[in-house]
Amino acid sequence: NHDVGYQDAGGIDTSAAYNKFIKPLVDAEMIVTDGKPYYYKDFADYKIRVICLYEYEAAAETPAGSDYNWHYHRYISSTQLQWFADTLLSMTEGYGAIVLLHQIVWSASGETPIIDNASTFTTGAGYRLTEDFLSGWGVLGNNVEGDCIGDVVAAFIARESISRTYTCKHDLGSVSVSANFANAAANTEFICYIAGHTHAGYVVHLGDHPEQLQVLVPCGHISSVGQRRADDIRPDGSDNFYYIAVNRKR
Repeated sequence: NHDVGYQDAGGIDTSAAYNKFIKPLVDAEMIVTDGKPYYYKDFADYKIRVICLYEYEAAAETPAGSDYNWHYHRYISSTQLQWFADTLLSMTEGYGAIVLLHQIVWSASGETPIIDNASTFTTGAGYRLTEDFLSGWGVLGNNVEGDCIGDVVAAFIARESISRTYTCKHDLGSVSVSANFANAAANTEFICYIAGHTHAGYVVHLGDHPEQLQVLVPCGHISSVGQRRADDIRPDGSDNFYYIAVNRKR
């Protein structure tokens, strides 16, 4: 979050970020990708597939004369959405999926996300979540009408078929997906989403899909005024990382 172009945090350009963080993994065949900005990696020892989505496939620039910066609102093409469904479907028996993305999977009904009160990850974060999401800052909105990501995951969890077409805003056409998760391998499961964007940590559920756990972690930079106010876990230096452990046996 803000590694690219964020100057007071030492931001770098897109090509440099790709060459530093992604290209070595591609060259070493450590991730599975077809040249798109989304990919997955299997951790065979732990039977976990990490799926990294890219939510901003709209045009690189806002159209000339437009007073609406729709480039920054979520849009996933049919190609990526179908790839996501197929990637869940192709998991080996016993695997679990962790889905990485930039911002929270947003409720189609527009509900404020529900904080997981059983979590002590950020006990004082309630005010921040409400302010951010109701103001529109915490979620930049969808160009796709509805929660296409959450719907695919819901079908996977329920082992049901999904065949849906979603309309889009701003002349982006429509987005479609079709998959039959009754054919998924035995004992495959959805673990959680890990996202960011809010600059503070939360553990939340959404009203539309309450069974889908979402863990939001901060970005690394801490220099901006007001950032990371809600975190219970504080960094002790300029570089900081969150380690998230998954106990699948329990």
